[in-house]
Amino acid sequence: MLYFFTKDFTFYNSSNNNIEIGFVSIAKKAFAVRVRAPNEEESELLEFPEYGRQCYFLPKQPGCGHGYWYFDMYVGICICRYHMMYSQNVYLDGVGTLVFTIGDDLEARLSSQEFLHLPSACRCFRPKKSVH
Repeated sequence: MLYFFTKDFTFYNSSNNNIEIGFVSIAKKAFAVRVRAPNEEESELLEFPEYGRQCYFLPKQPGCGHGYWYFDMYVGICICRYHMMYSQNVYLDGVGTLVFTIGDDLEARLSSQEFLHLPSACRCFRPKKSVH
């Protein structure tokens, strides 16, 4: 188990900035994803205008990465405009990298995992709420 301390000696068992979340589009339609970390840091809108596009979120703020991470899924309305469809969450423990593929159904599916432990892997990505 790795342990991390911030300058103010706050103790974390998994540092937020030692986690990398990636997404790969296998969708034919445009969409976007916003990642929200347990310490409330948010990614910019990760845009996927075409099939095969890859984007990664690497948190920069200090804080604990252990807990629920939220992925807000947006569908493209027109060029550079998106509408939030729903939010999914996954519980993460540890440090490392996860990569998800996203298809036309806008469901994120785990395709690669390095070091991070997903205690909820069998129930990975439960929809949190729908927004229409």
